[in-house]
Amino acid sequence: MKSFNPFLTVTEIDPSEQMEQLGRILDEGEPLVLFMQSDDSEAAEYCAGEIRRAGRENRTIAVYHQIDNTSFLALSRLGVRECVQLPNDRDRLQSILQTFSSECQGTPAPVEQRNEGAPAGRFLSFVPAKPGAGTSTAAAHFAHYAAELIGARVALVDLDMNCGVQGLMARSEKNASMIQAAQYAGRMEDSIWDRLITHAGLVDVLPATHRSLNTRIEAARFDNLLTYLQRRYPVVIFDHSGNLERYSVTVLERSAQIFSICAPDLSTVHQARRSMELFEDLHLRSKVSIVMTRDTAATGLTRQTVLSMLGTQPVASLPNAFSSLQAALIAGGLAGRNSPYGRAMREFTTQVLADQRVAVPIPTTARPDSWGGLRSAFSRLKSSTAAAAR
Repeated sequence: MKSFNPFLTVTEIDPSEQMEQLGRILDEGEPLVLFMQSDDSEAAEYCAGEIRRAGRENRTIAVYHQIDNTSFLALSRLGVRECVQLPNDRDRLQSILQTFSSECQGTPAPVEQRNEGAPAGRFLSFVPAKPGAGTSTAAAHFAHYAAELIGARVALVDLDMNCGVQGLMARSEKNASMIQAAQYAGRMEDSIWDRLITHAGLVDVLPATHRSLNTRIEAARFDNLLTYLQRRYPVVIFDHSGNLERYSVTVLERSAQIFSICAPDLSTVHQARRSMELFEDLHLRSKVSIVMTRDTAATGLTRQTVLSMLGTQPVASLPNAFSSLQAALIAGGLAGRNSPYGRAMREFTTQVLADQRVAVPIPTTARPDSWGGLRSAFSRLKSSTAAAAR
């Protein structure tokens, strides 16, 4: 109710008997919030669909004990505003209810106090249209160029818990990932964070290690960790798996921009178009742009055909440089600044930073070598390997 103090009226609705009258019940009651509880995914999706038809999905909270990724995405596509796991997410539930109450009463929702002079950093997400499209390579190069252009450290977080390669590219020897970082989120401080990450030049890399099937990231802790990252870094780049796990969707929702990485072959372009439809369902489409990789590769599709299938113009095109990128990785670095890939990536990074209004200092005659840490780490790795072989 709009005025629920000092009493809160609760009405229970039996889906098996009252769904046909749902619209009338909601119109008469004008509920502040709808709680939908069911650990049966089909029943939950049915209820969410009926609530959406009644036009009240923006006031719906799905309450569950356990939920798989498929069900979570289905509920999100049906307009369910929040999914809360109880009893673990009580603090988050209280925050959500405060927001709903403020919206209904026409007062601004309480906001977290931030340190003056410390603006929130930007989250930028790289998502593959299909595995193997070159997403991790693009994210890594973007991170290094962004750090160099900004003149400050940036973070690169690998969210692909099964096939993440940022740790390999940074030659990380640490057994840490977002899973471990989230465990410390409630008391995260710089000294703890520095033990988890790998320094690669000006980029702080949080790699992805193998995740067991029974491991999960609690939403409240994950939100705390994201807040910490946003305070510490001017830019944080996230390398997603493309599976849209719950934590991945949370990052996408908080990202200033989302880049869907697409190669110009038939299957990848097809998946990119399907991904755009899913982003539309998740109300994220306005933040999504296509970045075309291997744009000069011969795939049998003309550029016009690719654009027609995508239905949108890519914001950047990166040349086909598979062989040279592999050689650069083996040598312990990234693509050269003056290589076709390096020039295209630098131009893309510069444009994104300008669009996001991230302060970039006036160029000087000398810049720090953000690739140096990557090369030196790989050199140490090769030296230790050679010594072991002898």
